[in-house]
Amino acid sequence: MPGSVRAGLQDAARTAADTGALVVVSSGGPIAACVAEMLPGVRWTTLLMTVLNGSVTTIGVTPEAGPGMRLRSLNEHAHLDRQDGKGGHPLRTFG
Repeated sequence: MPGSVRAGLQDAARTAADTGALVVVSSGGPIAACVAEMLPGVRWTTLLMTVLNGSVTTIGVTPEAGPGMRLRSLNEHAHLDRQDGKGGHPLRTFG
């Protein structure tokens, strides 16, 4: 995982632990990198082409262990399912 993404994830987790919630908006690449941190043995580059831009990923944060993070949901994208006139899904793009 790129160092700047790891630092951002840790900063976001500390803020969420302190305030109770936090929303971070990003493209699929940094999201894949953050999720890979929570899935041992999974490389972020493997996840990259599965995470849709505009999808919702939820990470739970607990204050213990500096803070602790748990993956709650990955790549929710029902809100991107609108079809165009040809049956395609133009809102589905990858990171």
